[in-house]
Amino acid sequence: MKQIFIMLVGFSQSGKTILSKKILKAFANQFVRIDSNAIHDFLNKTYSIFRDDNTIKGKSYKLRQKTTKVIHDALIKVLLQNRFSIILDSCNLTRERREKIINSVKRVNKDIKTVIIYNKISESQLYKNLRKADQRLIRKRKEPVWVDLYEKVQKPKLEEPKRSEADYFFKHTRENPNNIIKQLKVIIRR
Repeated sequence: MKQIFIMLVGFSQSGKTILSKKILKAFANQFVRIDSNAIHDFLNKTYSIFRDDNTIKGKSYKLRQKTTKVIHDALIKVLLQNRFSIILDSCNLTRERREKIINSVKRVNKDIKTVIIYNKISESQLYKNLRKADQRLIRKRKEPVWVDLYEKVQKPKLEEPKRSEADYFFKHTRENPNNIIKQLKVIIRR
């Protein structure tokens, strides 16, 4: 299989993880998924310096974000050097961050095929998902975080990706879930 780097772009609770798991299932053992939520959870559980209420107001929020970026960068480099194809399951909201990652990927392997999948969701559906996720936290007696994260951090930060940012660009919506898999199969066969 060709080496491929897939970067998911979109808000938290927009369905990026569901999509990444569909891709993993469709291409069994061909991709490694870098999961930002798993990194956050690991940091929170393992190191006391990262423990807080897990909100954007938490004392460790900025440190956790910076550390996660460093871990992303290290994992991407090591996995690519070892010839793995990657799905980066993270928000990747700013053009500058996406450009930095794509450039570092191309430095490791100039022939790698880069793919950006923009997970587009209506704001009304996004709010439903965010509120549902917050309700799950409230039931566990935790602070709600998702609506606040979207409104105060992610929404102002999003710079919609453009086709020119990667070798391939796809817009994923709830209406075309299998289309992405078909298009990825074409890229792999080329």
